[in-house]
Amino acid sequence: MQPKPVGIDWLSIGQLGLGVLSCLISFGLAIGLILLGSTSNLPPGSPHLDTSILFMLAGLLVTVGLLNIPSILLSWHSLIGKPSESSAKSNAFQVASLALISLPFLLAGSQYAAQTGYSNVMLPFFNVLSLLIPTWWLVEFGRRKLPSGSPQRNWGLLSASLGLIPLLIIFLEFLCAVLATLATFAWLSAEPNWIGKLNQLYLQLSQANFDPEFLAILLNDLLGNPVVIMMLFVSLGMLMPLIEELVKPLAVWFLRSRLQTPAEGFSAGLIAGAGFSLIESTTLIAQLGTKSEWSQMVLLRIATSLLHMTTSGLIGWGLVSGWTQKKYGRTAVAIMASTCVHGLWNSLVISSALQPVMGALGRQSSVVDFFFRFGNYPFAILLVFLALVLVHMNHRLRRETEKTVPISGA
Repeated sequence: MQPKPVGIDWLSIGQLGLGVLSCLISFGLAIGLILLGSTSNLPPGSPHLDTSILFMLAGLLVTVGLLNIPSILLSWHSLIGKPSESSAKSNAFQVASLALISLPFLLAGSQYAAQTGYSNVMLPFFNVLSLLIPTWWLVEFGRRKLPSGSPQRNWGLLSASLGLIPLLIIFLEFLCAVLATLATFAWLSAEPNWIGKLNQLYLQLSQANFDPEFLAILLNDLLGNPVVIMMLFVSLGMLMPLIEELVKPLAVWFLRSRLQTPAEGFSAGLIAGAGFSLIESTTLIAQLGTKSEWSQMVLLRIATSLLHMTTSGLIGWGLVSGWTQKKYGRTAVAIMASTCVHGLWNSLVISSALQPVMGALGRQSSVVDFFFRFGNYPFAILLVFLALVLVHMNHRLRRETEKTVPISGA
């Protein structure tokens, strides 16, 4: 076990402050959304606002607040001299596997709830649990029989990954999107046939007077421009995956002095990826409201959770390998491989979204056609690959752990 730090435990203080702040903000926003949804005078099925979306987002915020409570309590106990102890043996994977059995019933219950008058009460419950349980199972599956550190560390990682880190990623990706858009329009403005179109767009934006016909023509021309398509793939398929893969395991960096083995880094990365994935997936699904595609979207987001968690686990493993064993090649390979896999996934999603639109407009793009050509097979291959990587890393790190020291917390 690692010696207890001497002096002020700034990490526990930061964990306590972050947990309290996240709780207050989450519960406060949840109350506001519930009040807004309850007092809305809009008729059911209003195209302007689906109140079920408000309640499902409120359910997510309540869940975030509740998941921060263990982090608050454990960090407080540590500060008053009663730190938590790790357990060498845990049945968390077995419990998570039993909980996973409920997933088909949750999906069926969600479809039933969407057709009743109690959807605003029931759907938030189904929305969170249908993603929380599979995400939890993936964490326990990936780190089973591996050293994962103290409960305080794990809950602190989850707390940061549910609050601060997603906000930072959203800000950085928004900044990336703005810069990519400006770069694209700067490139187009150098072409004579685009100067008039861009001037007309600027006038409409400044006067808030949009001509639908002009916007449709502009969209058609944009999708027919190879520079626009290439910039879309560069930003969404390369830059944003790089941002996510570097920032998702940010909490692992703060534990640099406390993570002693690559196995602990892998476990920490899994938790970091799980927290971010839960926020991203639950938010996206909540926006569907009571639409019929809800269950299919849940299954798709569970697959995306495997992507986020496996890549973050690899980067956590690579970072700690560099810090503790000076194997910085692992660090570089883990970051590059995770970014490439994530970028390929995003590129397939972009092509799947763009191809029908471009087909309807009579446009073609070699890049879009290339990724769309193989249908859903690349997604299936990527999922199998990620699952195999998760299994391989668990077995490999388990063998490494058995050769060094007994599994224990730090």
